[in-house]
Amino acid sequence: MKLTIIAMEIPYPPIHGGRVDIWRRIEAFRTLGVETQLVCWKAEEPKAEDLAKLKHSVSDLQLLDFTGKTFSSFLRRGVDLLQNPLGITSRRLDKATFHQLSENVRGFQPDLLLIDGIHAAALAQQLSAKLDIPYIVRSHNIEHQHRHALFRAATGKQKLPAFLTVRNLKALEFSTFQNALAFFDISVDDLEFWKEEGFDNGYFLPPLAHSEGDGPQSMVDAKTFDIVFLGNLYTDNNVEGIRWFLSDVVPLIQAQKPDLSVLIAGSKPRQSIRELCDRTDCVELRINPESAADIYNSGSVLVNPIAVGGGVSIKSIDMLATYKPIVSLDKGIYGLPDSVKSLFCLASDAQSFADRVLDCFTESVAEPAKAERRQLIDEAFGLPRVELLVQQLEEILGRDRAGSTSSHP
Repeated sequence: MKLTIIAMEIPYPPIHGGRVDIWRRIEAFRTLGVETQLVCWKAEEPKAEDLAKLKHSVSDLQLLDFTGKTFSSFLRRGVDLLQNPLGITSRRLDKATFHQLSENVRGFQPDLLLIDGIHAAALAQQLSAKLDIPYIVRSHNIEHQHRHALFRAATGKQKLPAFLTVRNLKALEFSTFQNALAFFDISVDDLEFWKEEGFDNGYFLPPLAHSEGDGPQSMVDAKTFDIVFLGNLYTDNNVEGIRWFLSDVVPLIQAQKPDLSVLIAGSKPRQSIRELCDRTDCVELRINPESAADIYNSGSVLVNPIAVGGGVSIKSIDMLATYKPIVSLDKGIYGLPDSVKSLFCLASDAQSFADRVLDCFTESVAEPAKAERRQLIDEAFGLPRVELLVQQLEEILGRDRAGSTSSHP
């Protein structure tokens, strides 16, 4: 099977959940012998080592530039915004670039186009129509609901782009799913939503757990921390979750454990996060760590204090794979299979979050429990899930081809 993956951003290095989901699936496709062409947008030129990694993992790589910042491009985007969300208008191609990309995709001869991220939908649908190649969708969230939540959480200068991102998004999402051969949802809960909306072409596809190919490896840091959080440090929902945790939860824990140590690690921290970490004496901030595994290995208890978002929390899955105690709000287990939800210590407010963390300091996970957890994780988030995906794609494609043949004798 040959797939052309049209991703809304470059997936390597996999520095946040959306990229992680795309990248791990690309690596799994390579392992299973599925030939892939990757089409994606880049905000800047990738480093040589990152480009080499991408080219090693896909058969063909097509990197696109976001819409330029010239006066004419601003005018075109302004008109485009009347009907399309911001994420579409920033990914428009000029005629020459689209023609060249079309020829490159035609030459690759894919069986299917895979939309990875709703803001890649417009380009994928153009290619599908021009080349007569059907498309499928990877759904990371109920995107219009997720973006509405981010819009409500946005403050200051973030409010306008958040509004423009969500505007007209619901119509785009519905039409994209309606015209797809199938969509593959990251969340069992989100899939149920789409079924209630009348969609019968959806399948559950969980993200994969951490793999050694996710990113650069580094030496394990000898320093350990009582509590570790790892995630992006710039989206509004993550920023609010970290602020709540450090301001409302940490003092409650520190009252019982004065020598508490906390590690906050992640990419592109906002100034407010930098300042909050600086003035919280038990906290260390690490920016853009090279190895997620090293960060998780340095913690006694792992936390997910994020209360708002959509889809599935990739960080929750990766924390499971460490076999360490995890304290989370309900959002952290949203969309996960029931089989793994009992592995989390759930909290509902600051006091219960602090209590669960303190409980975890005195508990240990027995080896039999670790083995059971490992089996559950492999079954829920391992390579067999992508093997099933490939089988489903072959069946879907076979039905579509049979239908096309019968309708055109």
